[in-house]
Amino acid sequence: YLDIITHSGNNLLSIINDVLDLSRMDAGGFNIDTVPFHLGQLIDSSKVMFDNISLEKQISFQKNISDDCDIMVIGDPVRLSQILMNLIGNAFKFTEKGTVTLTCKLIKNTGATILAEFSIKDTGIGIPTDKLNLIFERFKQIDTDFTRLHIGFGLGLAITKKLVELQGGIISVKSKPGKGSHFTFSLPYLKYTDAKKLKPTKRKPSVSLPSSVKQILLIEDNV
Repeated sequence: YLDIITHSGNNLLSIINDVLDLSRMDAGGFNIDTVPFHLGQLIDSSKVMFDNISLEKQISFQKNISDDCDIMVIGDPVRLSQILMNLIGNAFKFTEKGTVTLTCKLIKNTGATILAEFSIKDTGIGIPTDKLNLIFERFKQIDTDFTRLHIGFGLGLAITKKLVELQGGIISVKSKPGKGSHFTFSLPYLKYTDAKKLKPTKRKPSVSLPSSVKQILLIEDNV
């Protein structure tokens, strides 16, 4: 019973967050930040967050990141993470065996701007061809025996599409039932050249701790 309550509570919180995001987007109050971040490191972090799920479900999680993605850019790292979390999360949710692959490459690299292409490919249940045009619509879900096992309200992909478009990008999907799905999206970024400003400075701890004690940074936004 406690497991059911916990699962239901987490699901309701997720739905509330999705509805709030959509409401802010519709009201024009959804801001896209422009801050420096390292593209390759963000992708690495996104993969690490799903390594445990990969082990639990015994699904191979592969990363294929081109060398030119090892670059500092200016954009919104939080929204890119949100997009990746949604798409990778769906890939694992609807894949029972096989592989999930995360890919990133630069398809344009001219002057002060780049165009990065990301893709998430899985070997899951796939999507019928006649349903592909519906998956990015709000409150639309593909109704199968498998998808009914996973509670949701069809908001994740609608938010993902909106986030991509708000940043000047495009998103598309290819899929075959029983073969898996392949989501691809591209986002433009400005290059960041003054990397020296982002080098962290080493600070001595204010309290001397034994080497056996681990230091943990906890960040929480909901008391």
